[in-house]
Amino acid sequence: MPEHTVECTFIIEPPVKVQCGGSLYPPFLLQLSKTGDDSQSTYVANITLLNENGENVSDALLGPKSAQGAFRPDSEGSYLFAFPESQISTEGTFHLRADIYKMEQGLRLVTQVSSRDIDATGNTVPRAIPTPEEEEKMEIARQAGALK
Repeated sequence: MPEHTVECTFIIEPPVKVQCGGSLYPPFLLQLSKTGDDSQSTYVANITLLNENGENVSDALLGPKSAQGAFRPDSEGSYLFAFPESQISTEGTFHLRADIYKMEQGLRLVTQVSSRDIDATGNTVPRAIPTPEEEEKMEIARQAGALK
């Protein structure tokens, strides 16, 4: 019987620096890859905002905190989770933790992954411009229905 593996990564990380109240753009995007399991299950990602001490400060995260995985059509066993229009409302250094759950007779935590640090400041910060690689990943997410 083949071994079941699950791996989750931020394929688009949140920006390193943002203005408080400004969108985390480009939108961060997660990919869940699984092997050894041919079933198309339902997966859900929940996002938690943690401060530099590791404390949950998700009240300062505005926008969607949960997303259902969209099956990636160009890759067997991969799901995409997009979080558009997310904002951080207070200054500080933070990172995001994604908890990925499989829906099977309730929710079962299958993996967690953390983003790089995000510096939210009260000063004006120019909006990040997606790289060509990020644009391509955003288009794949749109085609999969993960990103509107």
